[in-house]
Amino acid sequence: MAEAITQNLDLGNGLTNELSIYRTVENTNNVVLVLPALGVRASYYKPLCIAFAQNGLHAATVDWRGNGTSNVRPSYEVDFGYKELIEDTVKAIFQLDKAFPQSRKIIVGHSLGGQLGSLIISQHPLLIEQLYIVAGCNVYYEGFGKTANKIRRVAKWIFPAVSTFFGHFPGKRLGFGGREARGVMADWCANALTGNYKPKGVDFDYEEAMAKCTNPIYAISLEGDDMAPKEAVDNLVLKFQSSQERLHYRAQPSDFGVDQLNHFSWVKTPGYVVRFVKDRFF
Repeated sequence: MAEAITQNLDLGNGLTNELSIYRTVENTNNVVLVLPALGVRASYYKPLCIAFAQNGLHAATVDWRGNGTSNVRPSYEVDFGYKELIEDTVKAIFQLDKAFPQSRKIIVGHSLGGQLGSLIISQHPLLIEQLYIVAGCNVYYEGFGKTANKIRRVAKWIFPAVSTFFGHFPGKRLGFGGREARGVMADWCANALTGNYKPKGVDFDYEEAMAKCTNPIYAISLEGDDMAPKEAVDNLVLKFQSSQERLHYRAQPSDFGVDQLNHFSWVKTPGYVVRFVKDRFF
């Protein structure tokens, strides 16, 4: 079984993280970077990364700043947003370039990882060849059917108020995400209210870049996943108007060989996703 090789990821200004790399024994230069969901540690994706390595693809994953192996935690004194998460991920991609020179790289992004992967591939289309979004969507409230008004209320009032009071977003207490930075949740809420991606402090038009991006974009949604329903997934995928291949697939529990499936459990039986990626990346 493939085991991770961990590398220190120096993010500057005293900030560090760890990049976990799972090497395949196959002679390949193809690398999958797995980006986690909100509040989920990178180690959760070990079964997925091992499955990729066993199927002829190098795989890597890294925690978001403030989570897991990151050496900081959100607080009144420590704040950051999508801008910093994107910058950290780009540094991880450059480090993968050193580990695998002249490699072909893709992102497999789960939930928040699919959203930020969308921003990264649109801003850096030469660094990442393809994007696979799994159970990820635009969190614009109008894409959530019966729960739309609830999402609008929490994004407009509750999440900002709670984040301000605690100095961070206490996701574990609220059952949504983990201990998140105020800036991360501010960017999440802005997207939930407008449907657009305009991270604070970023002088770059992601909406225009996504519309012009020609890289292949694939999305897998899970039947019955209320956290990433079909319409919300479409609201993200359809931003890539110029993509050479922009496809959204619906997956059933039977595709994963299980009776029930949810927003997170698919990682433990990742065969369908691995086959889906392998069939298109090779």
